[in-house]
Amino acid sequence: MYFSRGSGQGGKEFDESFAEWASTRRVFSDTEPGGTRWAKIGAHGYAFNAELLADGTVRERRLMPNRDEWRGNWHIDSRMLVISVGDHELFVIASKNGLHSGVEFKSSEPSCQVYFRAIQIW
Repeated sequence: MYFSRGSGQGGKEFDESFAEWASTRRVFSDTEPGGTRWAKIGAHGYAFNAELLADGTVRERRLMPNRDEWRGNWHIDSRMLVISVGDHELFVIASKNGLHSGVEFKSSEPSCQVYFRAIQIW
């Protein structure tokens, strides 16, 4: 089945590329992220340290020395890790190699705000 935006040879090539990318992904377990710390690096140049607590809460700071801390929540939804801090929601897709990919949305904006890479650092 081809994606709706592609048809013919172009659609077939897109499907094959997507299948190759999808083969490098895996599923997060419901409890896997709990009690871990993550580095999140955005395409906009900002980097964050997010501590995902076992109770489903998040403490987040910029990676560079910064006293500001934001709190939020995390959960697994549709096999993705969802990190919500303020009006931002980051949807992270697990990778077999540990360098995960995500897209962040802001509640007031209908489109993706920024692409992220996320890696569990402990």
